[in-house]
Amino acid sequence: MVQLKYLDIEDCKVMEEILLTEDLGEEQIIPKVLFPRLEHLILKDLSILKRFCVGRNIKFPSLKYMWIERCPKFESFIFKPVSSGMTVSKELKEVNSEEISHTALQPLFNEEVAVPSLEILRILHMKNLKIIWHDQLAKDSFFKLQILTVKYCENLLNIFESNMLTRLKSLERLQVLDCGSLQEVFELQSHDVKESHAVIAIPLKRLILRRLPKMKQVWNKDPQGIFSFQNLQKISVLECKSLKSLFPASVARCLMQLEDLGIENCGVEEIISCEDVAEAAARFVFPNLTLLLLCNLPKLKWFYRQVHTSELPLLKQLKVTRCDQIEIFASKFSSFQEAIERSELEHSIQQPLFLVQEVRD
Repeated sequence: MVQLKYLDIEDCKVMEEILLTEDLGEEQIIPKVLFPRLEHLILKDLSILKRFCVGRNIKFPSLKYMWIERCPKFESFIFKPVSSGMTVSKELKEVNSEEISHTALQPLFNEEVAVPSLEILRILHMKNLKIIWHDQLAKDSFFKLQILTVKYCENLLNIFESNMLTRLKSLERLQVLDCGSLQEVFELQSHDVKESHAVIAIPLKRLILRRLPKMKQVWNKDPQGIFSFQNLQKISVLECKSLKSLFPASVARCLMQLEDLGIENCGVEEIISCEDVAEAAARFVFPNLTLLLLCNLPKLKWFYRQVHTSELPLLKQLKVTRCDQIEIFASKFSSFQEAIERSELEHSIQQPLFLVQEVRD
């Protein structure tokens, strides 16, 4: 099938794998380049599908679009044989045993599959999926990924770890919706990134996070000195009840392109999380922000907990509703220095979202 460009497999109730390799030795399974012209792959409503196939170092050189939905038994896209001398039929018998299937934690994508041209990936209704990416991947995979949508993956704990972030040279749109166990989007602790003086720029423009009830943080720690998200233009966060704050301080300082920020029905206490070592007066500038929506945030107390300045020169629309613990504006201080001194003396004072200083000629 060297001419195949579009492969759509849906609603096949007894299909366990796409390419059958049973009774073949490992070296005879399939060629290293599979379906050389395949561009679109859709796998939907395949109730017992476990894998695409068994093999090693398999490349889909032209694949641009992949959609996987409602494949609850799907473990790994390419299942990796455990031992080099084992035939596939024996391998499958062991893999299919209940004991191994319950104990093994398989990532959806491992180092055995290469997708150098993939631009769009959609993963939906994968209720048993726990890990998307292996900590080791094919060297040329996912560098062209532009759009990622993850929805209804109830057991998924995070989207990206540090090792995967280094590959996101093209990612522009990320949507994560209805993942009941997700705790963070960017997990930056479990894997160390090699020390480098260069900051890795993630070109992400749109970030949509909705109905993630257990998500406590978008970034589980401040990525300062490692990763930058300076191209973000639109951020929408909805119904994330466990979310305490949205931005680490270093991320907030680099949002020069941000135009649209909306946070609704969340448990946030502050928009920007406080740094371990507070500055005398932090400064946050959002030169392109035109729309700011803060709706139904009953725990919101601060924009940033410490004394700070925020500059929003192009803000056109501001909506703050049902944020009962915060005062929106304050103009009672004659100068910002007075506000700093007052805040230092009275730590319990209710801080306003915006401090408006009256300017007199």
